[in-house]
Amino acid sequence: MRTPAYIEIVRSRNLQRITGGGGNPMNRVRDVLTRQRIGLPAASAGFALDLGTAEVLPPLLDAIDRAHDLRNCVTAARLAMDLMKRQGAIPNTRAGRLLESSLRKLRDGIEDTLLDEALSAGGLRTSSVRLAPVLAHAHSAASELGADDKSVTVLLQPPRTGLSVRADPRLVGPAVRGLLRAALQVARQGATIRVRAVAARDKARVAVAVNGCRKLPGNRLPDLPALALARRAARAQGGSLSARVGPDEACEFRLALPRIQPH
Repeated sequence: MRTPAYIEIVRSRNLQRITGGGGNPMNRVRDVLTRQRIGLPAASAGFALDLGTAEVLPPLLDAIDRAHDLRNCVTAARLAMDLMKRQGAIPNTRAGRLLESSLRKLRDGIEDTLLDEALSAGGLRTSSVRLAPVLAHAHSAASELGADDKSVTVLLQPPRTGLSVRADPRLVGPAVRGLLRAALQVARQGATIRVRAVAARDKARVAVAVNGCRKLPGNRLPDLPALALARRAARAQGGSLSARVGPDEACEFRLALPRIQPH
């Protein structure tokens, strides 16, 4: 009997890549597992999982759910800490700065893990994504990403009205924040970072420029995890990521994504 076209055979050797069309891939996998547990045929589920994959996926999916919950908890803790600092409840001591840095690194690690999960799962859900709110959200997160720790000023140049890209909304925001995280990592104390987005032919380009980068070995930008994931996100959606060091210790990070042409 020929396997119906809508049944996807997913095997462990493919690292559980669920790339069928439509819907959330992880929710589809959960549905498959539920159906297989109650003995429904594969055709009823629309998928078939080999036994090895069916055993591995439940704890993996539970871990992803916990990562989402943990990110929300860390964000709440960071916001509470910022409020307490403004009220003078947390002194500017080495211990306080260490706690703040640890919370930031923990959230960065969780966000990187979730972005990696979305990229690895496949099944991108592209749609029209307006860049103005994406850049505004990244700008509002500058303090949380460490701008205040280095006395860095982050300036936002709002893009023109209607500038949009064809991309997966789950990936665009983390990719842009990845550029800002990278810029903050290489920025000197007291530097200024400018965030903007412009149309460039069939692409929209997000640029994060630093007017003063710290001394870089060989005058080259280091390999940064935030950039590696942002580059993967760009390539998965037909875009690109580039970084360059300019004159006078300036550096710039650029994310290009397919632009939606105005009507």
